Amino acid sequence: MSQHLDALISPQDAAKRLNISTKTLTAHVRSGALPYVDVGTGNRKPRRKYRAADLDAFIRRQTVTETPTWPSSN
Repeated sequence: MSQHLDALISPQDAAKRLNISTKTLTAHVRSGALPYVDVGTGNRKPRRKYRAADLDAFIRRQTVTETPTWPSSN
């Protein structure tokens, strides 16, 4: 495995990096927009960690570039 567990980011740090709450982070996970690594051993509640590459990809997908619309010169 090329990624070490120390390279994984906690939910709190991932939320800070995205400038959102952990509740919003969880909503993005549940919608399927943001993948996570389950480092827990139980079946009841996943212990989520995040890879920096996944957070960067999420930011790229969520980035919106709008083309300015200029008033018609007619």
